[in-house]
Parts: sequence; C-alpha cells; structure tokens
Amino acid sequence: MTRGDLYEIPDGPPDPSPAMPSFDFATMGHGGVPLVIDNGSGACRAGWATEQDPRLEFDSIVAKYRNRKVSAGPILLVGRNVHSDPMAKSSIRSAFDNGVVTNFDAMEGILDYVFTMLGCVDDKLDQPIVMTEAVCTPYSSRRNMSELLFECYNIPSVSYGIDSVWSYYKNTGSLSTDGLVIGSGTVASHIIPIYDARAHTEHCKRINLGGQSMEEYLLKLLQLKYPAFPMKITEWQSQNLIQHYAYVAEDYEKELSCYLTADNLSHKDITVQFPFPMPSVDERTEEDIQRATERRREQAKKMQEVSAKKRQEKVELRAKELEGFSEIRDSKDELDADEFAARLKEAGFKDERDLEDTIASVQQDVTRAQNKELGIEPEEKEAPTFPLADIPNDELTDEQKQEKRKQVLLRASHEARERARVEREKEKVRQDELAKQDEDRRLNHFDEWLADLKAQRDGVIARVEDRRTHRKELNDRRSHASQVRMRNIADLAATETTNSTGNKRRRRGDQDDEFGAEDADWNIYRDISKEEEADEDEEDEAELEKYNRRLALYAPDYLASLDRNSRSKIENTTMYRFTDGCEEAILEKSAMPQKPDNATIIARAAREYQLHLNVERIRVPEIIFRPGLIGLDQAGLLETIDGILRQTGNRMSLINNVFVTGGGFSGVTGILERLQRDIQSIAPTGTPITVRRAVDPLRDAWRGAALWSMNEAEAFKASCITRQDYLEHGGELDQMQTTAFAVVAILAAFAAADSAKSNSAFKTDVSNYVLDDSSYSYCNPGYPSAQSYAPLPGAKLELVQAVVRHGDRTPVNYIPNDDSTWNCNEIEEETYLHGTGESEKNTTGSFRQVIAIPKWNQKYGFSNKIWKGSCEEGELTDHGKRQHNILGTQLRAIYVDKLGYLPKELNSTDEVYLRTTYIWRTKNSAESLLGALWPKRGIAPKDAILLHTYPKRIETMYGNTDMCPQINTIMAQLVASDGYQKFLRDQGPLMAKLSDIMDVHGSSWKEGWDGYFDVLNARQCHGFKLPCKHIDGVQNSTQCASAADVAQVTHNANYEWAYKYRDSPQAQNLTRLYIGSFVGTLRDQMQDRIAGHTGSLKLALYSAHDSTVWPLLSVLDAGDRQSLWPPYASNLIFELWKQQNGSRVVRVIFNGEVLNLRNAWCDMNACPVEKFFKHIDAFIPSDIANECSN
Repeated sequence: MTRGDLYEIPDGPPDPSPAMPSFDFATMGHGGVPLVIDNGSGACRAGWATEQDPRLEFDSIVAKYRNRKVSAGPILLVGRNVHSDPMAKSSIRSAFDNGVVTNFDAMEGILDYVFTMLGCVDDKLDQPIVMTEAVCTPYSSRRNMSELLFECYNIPSVSYGIDSVWSYYKNTGSLSTDGLVIGSGTVASHIIPIYDARAHTEHCKRINLGGQSMEEYLLKLLQLKYPAFPMKITEWQSQNLIQHYAYVAEDYEKELSCYLTADNLSHKDITVQFPFPMPSVDERTEEDIQRATERRREQAKKMQEVSAKKRQEKVELRAKELEGFSEIRDSKDELDADEFAARLKEAGFKDERDLEDTIASVQQDVTRAQNKELGIEPEEKEAPTFPLADIPNDELTDEQKQEKRKQVLLRASHEARERARVEREKEKVRQDELAKQDEDRRLNHFDEWLADLKAQRDGVIARVEDRRTHRKELNDRRSHASQVRMRNIADLAATETTNSTGNKRRRRGDQDDEFGAEDADWNIYRDISKEEEADEDEEDEAELEKYNRRLALYAPDYLASLDRNSRSKIENTTMYRFTDGCEEAILEKSAMPQKPDNATIIARAAREYQLHLNVERIRVPEIIFRPGLIGLDQAGLLETIDGILRQTGNRMSLINNVFVTGGGFSGVTGILERLQRDIQSIAPTGTPITVRRAVDPLRDAWRGAALWSMNEAEAFKASCITRQDYLEHGGELDQMQTTAFAVVAILAAFAAADSAKSNSAFKTDVSNYVLDDSSYSYCNPGYPSAQSYAPLPGAKLELVQAVVRHGDRTPVNYIPNDDSTWNCNEIEEETYLHGTGESEKNTTGSFRQVIAIPKWNQKYGFSNKIWKGSCEEGELTDHGKRQHNILGTQLRAIYVDKLGYLPKELNSTDEVYLRTTYIWRTKNSAESLLGALWPKRGIAPKDAILLHTYPKRIETMYGNTDMCPQINTIMAQLVASDGYQKFLRDQGPLMAKLSDIMDVHGSSWKEGWDGYFDVLNARQCHGFKLPCKHIDGVQNSTQCASAADVAQVTHNANYEWAYKYRDSPQAQNLTRLYIGSFVGTLRDQMQDRIAGHTGSLKLALYSAHDSTVWPLLSVLDAGDRQSLWPPYASNLIFELWKQQNGSRVVRVIFNGEVLNLRNAWCDMNACPVEKFFKHIDAFIPSDIANECSN
C-alpha cells in the first residue's frame, strides 16, 4: 500500500512573543477615538478604531495564583501566558460560560490586561468603548458588564453589538444589502437574516455547535480509535489537526462509503506523528564493529595468557603442598605414634587416612594439570565397584551394613546415569542418521524434501491454532469444549473418595476401580487442565523456529511470500485501514527470521506514537450539518436556514448573499461549496445563490466594529449607553437605543419596583412596560440539564412535584381561510396511564373525582377536521410530543441517572402520582413525558400509572369560573376599568388591523390579546406563513400580519396578564381565587410527605396549562424575565429536601433555572419550608366556597 502524508505535530503552540505596552493613549484620547474590543469566548482582540488591525490578540483565559518565590501578592496571567508557569495551570479560568460572560472576576482581569497593554494607566478612560457580545445576551450579563465598565474604569460610554454582523458590515460596507450571516464562534453558531438595512434578531437561530465542539468531537473519536495511545492529545493539538486537515465533504454519504478503499487512502490518509522517545540503537559502522571484534579477540588472547599463567602458578603451589604432605607421611618412620599424631593435628589433618586422601587428591590435580599442559588425554575412569552391594546382610558387620546402604544408592545412581548416557548416545546416533538421511533427501530429492518440510511446519502451525481455538472455546461457558471439561470435572468429583485412607470405600465393600493402571487413564487430568498447553506452545514455537531457519536457508522466497500474504490479509481489513491507514502491517511473528536494522527499530518506535486521520477529516466538520452525530437534538445548518427562509417569507435575496464568518467552522475547507450545493436543493430552480467567506473570518468583526464607529458616527453616538444614563438609571437598567447591531431593543425604564403591590393608578402606556425577552422563546422552553444541575450538598431529596404545561398545540382559536397543515398522529406514545373510578376529597373541602378513561391506550379520534392534516383545534402536535419526550429524557438524566432518586425501571406505581386536566392535550403530554422518563412498552393495566382527573366543574388547576363565579366578577371590573379600556383603545388600531386580516369579529376577540397571541405565535412556532386577508376567497399577499405585529401582540399579551395577576390592586385576590386551591394541594402534599403519610411517593406530576403555570409564578413573585407567558412544555419543579440537621428546604426550578424573584423574599435554591409555607399560605383560600360567592 502507498503511504499517505506524514505530519509531525508539535507539543503545543509556540511561545508567545512578549507583548509590550504602548504609550500613545493620550494621543488617542485627545480625539475621542473609540476603543474597540472584540470580546470573544475563544479570543479577545482590542485596539483603536483608527487603526487597520487590533493591537492585542490573545486567548480569553486568565490565571490568578500565588507564587511566593516570585511575588508576595497574587499574580495575574492572561492569554497564552498562563502556560508559562506550571503553578498557574490549576488556576486557569475563562470569563465565559456557553458563550456568555458569567465570570466577571476573570473579565476584569482581561480588561485590566487590555487597558494596561494599550497604555491606559489612569483611573479614568476618556475613550468610548465599542464591544462585541453574544447574540441575545441575557440582561443580567450585560448589566454586570456595564457596571464593570462604568464603576471600575469610569468610561464615558459603551456600545454593544454582534460580532458576525460587524464582520458583515466590514465586508459589505453597509447593511443595505440583504444577506444571511452565518457566524460560527467557539461554542455556538448563529444564523442572522439581514434585510431592510438591519439585522432581524427575531428570526435569528442558534446552533449549539462551534469550533470547540469540533475539537471535543475529534478528541473523543481519537480516544475511541486509539484507547491505548501512549500520549495525551491536547485540545490545542486537536484544533491544529482540524485547521490543517479537516474538510467538509460535498456529498458526505457518498464519500464516506468509499473513504477506506486503498486508492482513496493513498492520498487522503494523514499520518500524524507525535514526539516519541528515541530507542537505544547500535549506531556503529561495519568498520567499527570489525575493530571492536578484533579488540575483543586480542583481549581474549590476553585473558587466556593470564589464565594460563595463573594455572601454572597454582600447579606449582599445589606441587609444593604435595612435597610438604609427602614429607609428613615419610616422617612416620622416624617418629613414634604420639609424635606423629601430634604433627598430623598440627598440620590440620584428622588422622593418617585424611592425610592419604589429601595427598591422593593433590597428586591427581597436579598430574591432570601437567597432562593438560603437555596435551596428554586423560585416562578413562574405571567403572566404580560396589563390593558390598550384593553380600547378604547376615554376613556383614554393622559398619559394613551401613556402607552397603551407601553403595546400593550409589550403584542405583550410577546405573541410572549409564542408562541415560546410553540413551543419549543412541538418540545422537539416531539424530545423526536422520540428519544424514535428511541431507541426502535435500541433495537428491530437493522438491520432495522441501514439500515435507513445509508440511511439517504447517502441522506445527495447525497444532498451535487448534490450541488457541480450544482456549478461546474454554473461555466461553456455552461452548462444547467448556461443557466437556465441566463434565469431566464433575465425574472426577463424583468418584472421589471422602478421605485419603479410603475407609468409606472399604466399608461399602467397593472393589478398586484400577484407575491409573493404563497410561491413557491419566489423560483425564490433561483434558481438564489449562496449564499444560503453555508448555506445549513453547515446544511448538521452538520447533516452528527451527523449521523457519531451515526454510530461510533453502526457500527464503517461500517465507517471504507467507509474510506478504499475512500482511495483505491484515491490511485488507477495514479496521486496519481505519486505524493504520496505508502503513505496512507489522507481523507479531514473521515467518522469515528478522534482524531489524537501526532504521527499522526507530520506525517501529515512531509508529507507536502515530495516529491516522481518515474518515475523521470529514466526519468532524459534518456535525454542523448533522448535529445528531454527537447526540445534539437540534436541526442542522441547512434545516435552520430553511426555517429562517420560511419565517421571513421566503426572501430569496438572503441566499443570494450568504456570508460565513467567525472562528468556528468558517475556515474549514469545503464549507462554501457544501453550503452552495445544499442551499440549491431547497431553493426554487434558477434562484441565484452566492456563498462567500469573510476576508479574515477571525479579525473582520473587530475591523467592522472599528469601521462602523468611525464611519457611522451618528448611529454610534445614538447607540451608546452614556455614563450619565448609567448614573441616572443604575445597574438595573441599560437604557440603550436600538441599532442595527444591537441584540435586542431595550424599551423604556422599569416601573417602580413596588408597583405590583401598590394601589397606584393603572399604567396605561403599554410602551412603558419592559419586556425582557432577550432569551425568551414561546415555542421552546428551557429544559433542565443534568450537566448544570447540582444537588443540595449534604441533603436528601424527599419529594419532587412537577407542574408542566402541555406541549406545542394547534391554536384553540379558529380563523377562516386557514390553509396551514397540522400533524398530530405521526408519533405513538407509551401506554402508561390507566383510568379508574375512585373518588377522594381535596384539601379545601371540595369533592373531586378520578374519572375513568376506559380506552386510554387507543388513539383519540376526531370526527370533524377543520384544518389540513390530522389535528383539531387545541390538539397536541407531533412537535409537542417531542417536546415532552425531551423533557422526560432530561428529567431521567437528573433524577434517575445522576441522583438515583427515581428507579431505572418503574416497578411500583405507588412512587408516582399523576394528575391531568380533562383536556386531552394534557394527557397526551403526560404520556410522552413518561414514555421518555421510563422507556418501556406493552404495560398491562394493572402496572400502569393511575391517572387522576377532576371533572371540569370542580377542576382547580386553572381558574374555574363554574366553581368560582367571583373570578368573572373581578375580571369584569379589571376589564371595565378606565385604565384598561384606555389600553385597549390605544392598541385598537393594531387589534382592528389583525381582526380584519384574520376575519374575526366576535366580542371575545375585543376583550384582550390572548386570542391573537395564540393564533400568531402558534404559526410562528411551526414556521407557517402569518395570516393574510382573503377577499372573495382569494388571498391578498399585500395585507398580511408581520413579524413586528407578532412582537407587539406578544408584548401586549404579557402586559395584560402581568397586570391582572401581578400588578393590579386586585391581583392577589384574583390569583388566590384562580389558583389558590391548587396551591393548597401542592402545600398539603409536601406536608404529608414531611409527616410520612405519602408512603413511597417520590414524584407528583401535574400536566396542565399556561393558565396553571403563570398564576403559580405570580404567587411566587417570579422575576420579570421568568414571568413572561410560559412557553409550550414549560416546567415548574418543586423539590423538597431534608438537610443533615433535620430541617427541610424547598427548591423551585423553572425551565431549567432556579426561580429568580422580584423582591427576593426567599432564596429559591434552598428556601426554608416554614418560610415557603408562610408565603404561599396568603394565596390559599381558607373557605373557598364563601370567598367565591362574595
């Protein structure tokens, strides 16, 4: 196979060159030159608006730490400088969370660095600031940023804008040209339509994918692909690989299907070489080796001479000892016995025999050494004799008997050695004869000899493979080999005696089974043993190596062909091509004996530190078109663009100018071509399509902001928040003018903070009502997230109450000539609910029933269809079911997977209490939610969750005017009030316009905005065209509701509800009658759980309406941003926790966030239950019947 490109990846980014502060701040300040800061979550760029490029560019990270060896105080490092000190590594922080500034301590460090490096060393800055921010930045983040700039740096003014729109301005010169801006950032991407000379952020869409998503995905893919890789791959290296080698496939499916073919890999596979430790190799040349060999030969010769000299000296020393010992022996004739014994003892001998033995031994050593020196062969040893071994014991003395025993053992040992020697000689003769015969066959019949040698080698390999297969089967308990082994073990256990003496066998009178009489009997132990195969493997490996050596001498081509075939077999597998690309396979044991050279050793060491990029090159950037690849439940880039086109009335001028910018995926090769191709597939035939990239996707946002602040001086001045504005309104309000670059229009000042409780006059000017909808979406709620959810430390969760609004539905208000298509039957729910006819009392004294639903598991059918599709008015749509599927999945991730609070499988329905209203969409929503919370099908009625439903006449989960007519009385007084009527008159022209367009003229349409809100927002949520006027049955496309109309209707509807249930003088009384009974139900359920009266109940689920959730938010006094009209599938969750000291607290979570309160009467993350009950008790009627009748 032909190898692809090799890329040696560095360990990390190059060390940044030290940035030097500039000192021309005064000259810039004299002319009021704006200071432009592109405050990105990945990188920050700052400089003066009059210059072409930013002076500073660094990563948006800081590290604040202490190093007493360097400084007594804290040290602040910014950007890549954080990597300069290992002690700073654990302190690295980012100012951003999901693209939004949340850590303002880190943000202050970044701004300190910016102003210091630009020479702004005074306590006050005279330059206006132009700063980028995320699309739809939450109000709290912008408020804190403004507070930081005005309070800490005393700036004169600041203007905020979207980076990608400023980049569009830089490349286009103005916003008068329609276009579709695709801004890809570090953590998210935004698609913003630009027409009518401004950015329409109401149609902006966000995809939670950016450059960081690609880096993380590539890291995960490589970790899965190479789990044993010896090095840690860093995020910077992942980013580096994406920048160099990732590209967007024009046709992903087609290219992926043939990516791992050999021809493709030869030019698309990238070998990434990581730094590796150099192995120790012999770097000597052939001449060096020869010289070393010669030196060793000379050293050996010298050693031999030294050894010979030492042996000669030893022989001479032993000869002198022999003379001395002989002299002692000769002195025996001259000395008497005692004197001779004394001399022997003095010389170290026990007796005369000891002396004789020593003399004989020394004489033998001296003779052997002298003979060796003279080259005389040693004489063969005489065979030892054992004279006492065959003499009967009765003829021997006691000493002779003892000597006889020694001789018997020595003779047995000698005979065994002789037998072994004879066998060895015979075997040697046999082997020599076989070798001779083999050599004769090789010389005379080479082909037959070679064929036999190959067959013998194949036989060894077959035995090795059989044992390997057998071991594999033994590891599988269900295999035949494993079962045979277990039967053998069982048979042995059954026939084993109870003890070693066999007493039980003898008592039974059993006969000996003669096991072991034949050698084959012992094979049973071999069958059940797993250890003996290792010895056999070693023998076969040695034999195989012997055959390979012979074949290497006489048939090297054969072994080479075997290795080629083995490599080819490996290289042709998809997995090998995926992991090793075009590299030649390394055989674990090659047939041809190998002696690798230095280059081979180094190459193999390098391969241990190599990765191969192939399919990852197109798979990683594909996530922006297919977010499902990483498990993200969002539409891809093309679907999002299609949705925006539909919402903007199919403005084809947008796709004639698609502009891609930002530091995320915009720089990936092939992105423009793919967008061109994909957009063409959704556009009408012949539609001109232009896709282009910013000249500099990374820096054009800064350049555009600088250019705009200098060229559009009036617009810049009008968009600024001045210091005077800040001092006048404080941190609670940024009174900004709406510009083409602003994220959201901030309306006039807030009403007084206590207006909700005051008896002041009705606020009649709706323009003064602040709608903080910067992150508001009526179509989709915020879902709880297991990643951001944190349990209360040291506390135990005792009860979860979830009040959820039903999912997306069709409008409940029908308008004539509606040609929209609504689908409600494409998704099947889980069958989790079961009706009953039980009855019980509620806490307020009202009687409630649990209504029977005998055919809940059958699809509810409608007889009269008023729209295209399969829906009736007010019916849950397929999108609504998906919303509750998502909500159920998130709740499972938190309460099942993360906390372990709810069971993984619902085995006891006593743990769940379920209540819905009588309206079918709440029941459908409950089934979709539960089907995701506990995925399971085919539930029998006895195992289903009990569904509790009140009759309509006594329902308490919304304002029941049948049960409480006083609600109508109060509502009529509110509507009839002078202030409210003035509000209706002021908004009358818009109401008249929409009534005429939609052809609705009933009295109920004139009493409020909720009908218009319902009709218009339902269509916007589904991307349907807004209503147009029909004249004689023909649609007039010039008289249609606009997006601005929808925004104003939404504003009016929020104002209307907030006034009725929160801000009016009778708001508390109305809310008390409207939802108070249900508040009592929630309170009593908590009290019962505290008292231990609820049994095993863990989850109480209430599937209801917006008219349930919104009044509950009013009861709790939710903050302005969280008190807007609850989106579809909104979820209000009450958690009851027991702390270690025995006290209990309540946590309230709304749409994934801890509830924020206007007056902060309690911390909703952990509100003491006594304080919580005291607050809501004011909204619970003590005598509902009396209060409703008066």
